[in-house]
Amino acid sequence: MSLFDERFDRWQASDFAAYAPAKQRSNRFNLQRSRVRQRLVSLLEQALDAAEGLWPPRAELGAHGLQIWSSLDHPHILNDKVVRLQTAGLCRDAQTRERLERLVPAVSASLPRRDHVLMGVEVDVDGLRWVLRLGPGASVDRAVAQADATLSAALDEVAGEVGGAVTRTVDGAWRLEVLVGAEDATRDESPVERGRAFLAACWPLFRRAQWRDDLDPEGLVQREAAAAQTQRADGGHTDGKQRAAAAAVP
Repeated sequence: MSLFDERFDRWQASDFAAYAPAKQRSNRFNLQRSRVRQRLVSLLEQALDAAEGLWPPRAELGAHGLQIWSSLDHPHILNDKVVRLQTAGLCRDAQTRERLERLVPAVSASLPRRDHVLMGVEVDVDGLRWVLRLGPGASVDRAVAQADATLSAALDEVAGEVGGAVTRTVDGAWRLEVLVGAEDATRDESPVERGRAFLAACWPLFRRAQWRDDLDPEGLVQREAAAAQTQRADGGHTDGKQRAAAAAVP
C-alpha cells in the first residue's frame, strides 16, 4: 500500500511543479514525486477500467504477460540520478521482461520505457502526454513493428483520430503522443475519459508492435539470442554490422 494511496480526481498544479528543474536531482522532493506517481497509476487504472472489455481486466493482466509499470520517483542510476518526468504505463510484466532479457541481453528488464513498447501517461514540468512509445532500445519490438507493413500508416491514422502526432527517429524508434500543457490540464474536467479514449484507440497498435511468442516474425528472438551468444563467445568482438544483419527481419 502506498503512503498516499491517493485516487486521481483531476490534475493539480503540484503534479507538474514536482518536476521543476531545481527539484530533479534532489531527494528532498521524493515524497512530492511519490504522490504524483501514485496519482498517475490511479489515473491509468481508472482509464483502463472505463473500457474493460477492450483489454483484459486489470486483475488478469499478468496472465497475458502485462502489467501497469511506473517509473522511479527518486534519483537513481537507472534515471541517471535525474527525475525529469514521471511515467505510468501498460507494458510487459516483469517476468516476461526478464525472460526476454535472458534471450536478448541488450533488452533490459529494468528499463521498460527505453527497451519495450509502452502505452500510458507521462508528466513533466510543462504538462502531460498520453503516449504510445517504442523506445530506442526496444530492438525486438522494433523489428516486430517493422515487419508489419501497415503499422506506420496506422500510427498516423490513429494520431489523427486522437488529435496527436507521431515522432519518428532515424534508428526506428517512434512515439505517438497527445500533449496537454500544465495550465490546460488543470482545467480539464474529464481526464479519465480522455485517457480512456486514447488507450482504446492505441491498444490495437500496442499489441501489434509488441513481441510475444505468437508474434515472432521469422524466429526473431531466437536469432537475436544466437547473435548475442556469438558475441559473448568471441569476447564481444563480433562486428556490429554482422550482428545487425543477422538479427534483421527479412
